[in-house]
Amino acid sequence: MFSRPTLIKAALPIVILVTVILLAMAIANSKPPPEQEPKIRKPMLVDVMEVKFENVHYRIQSQGSVEPKHQGAMVSEVSGRIVALADAFVAGGMVRQGQVLVEIEDLDYLTEVKSAEALVYGAKVALEEEKARARVAEEDWRQFNSEQIPELGLR
Repeated sequence: MFSRPTLIKAALPIVILVTVILLAMAIANSKPPPEQEPKIRKPMLVDVMEVKFENVHYRIQSQGSVEPKHQGAMVSEVSGRIVALADAFVAGGMVRQGQVLVEIEDLDYLTEVKSAEALVYGAKVALEEEKARARVAEEDWRQFNSEQIPELGLR
């Protein structure tokens, strides 16, 4: 069936492959196994202590500038002499919302209120006077039949 040269060509790679595998196994088995070194545990380089709780107070000396977290500006809505200041009303003092910081004498304020009330009263009087003049002018206009308009009618 097959000729001899064809059979040799087909079997030659298989023979070479088997020979290489056998040679590799022989080399691997002839090598001595590596020596096992025993593992040595080295001692720890730290000291171990038992934990115990205690209060410790540190004193730190330093210098520098302290700035507030929040700043605010205060503006008085009324004028007057300051009568009392809160103890917390100092630079860096802590205050609560709604805390009274400054008390102002109310005499100036009350004087201003009375003055404003007098101005309102004067304006009301002027309004009533103007309404009365308007009624008089309206009466004159109805009674007047001439071509000439009276002075109060021009209002």
